[in-house]
Amino acid sequence: DYIVGIKVTSPSKKSYIMGDELDLTGMVVTAMFASNNEQTIENNEITVNGYNNSILGAQEITVEYKEFTDSFRIVVIDSTKPTIALTGKENVTVEVGTSYTDEGATAYGDDGELRVNVTYVKVIEGQEETVTDIDTSILATYKVKYNVTDSRNNKADEVIRTVQIVDTTKPTIIIDNTNVYETEVKTNIPTIKATVRDNYDQNPTLEIITY
Repeated sequence: DYIVGIKVTSPSKKSYIMGDELDLTGMVVTAMFASNNEQTIENNEITVNGYNNSILGAQEITVEYKEFTDSFRIVVIDSTKPTIALTGKENVTVEVGTSYTDEGATAYGDDGELRVNVTYVKVIEGQEETVTDIDTSILATYKVKYNVTDSRNNKADEVIRTVQIVDTTKPTIIIDNTNVYETEVKTNIPTIKATVRDNYDQNPTLEIITY
């Protein structure tokens, strides 16, 4: 009796990350004889060629036994996430009514520098709303979310910058310049005239205490 060919049952592992060693666990190589008999060939009797763990994509792996060959297919993928780095601070405070320009972020992966996608989320009293930009004319907290996906669909871990629009500017009280009075003792104090202005509150409360 003599061998007419071999057949290969593929290994269990068919998907590899770049840098992985080839894993032949589960592979069975069978010699087929002219008499229709079959015999399992030990792995130390065969040669395996065609695997390159530095090249992405599908690969044809050839199994050789004497002058006979068969093959199976595997795929090498890149599962390395890109990384995102903020430019500037993670937490930013902006005075209401002033301008704000986000400093952005940079992202890198195996493709080199990547375009970062930016999403703005406004948070007021715990309610979140996706918006197109940061509005500094109202008191609110914004989450600036940075995301990126490389050409092999590997997604970076999301990075978030928090921007708080706050009002820390004191109101200004303007005294009427006619507030110079003379009055007799034990008589009523004249009404004092004054106005108040605030950079945010359009109707601030003015309290005048006389004594």
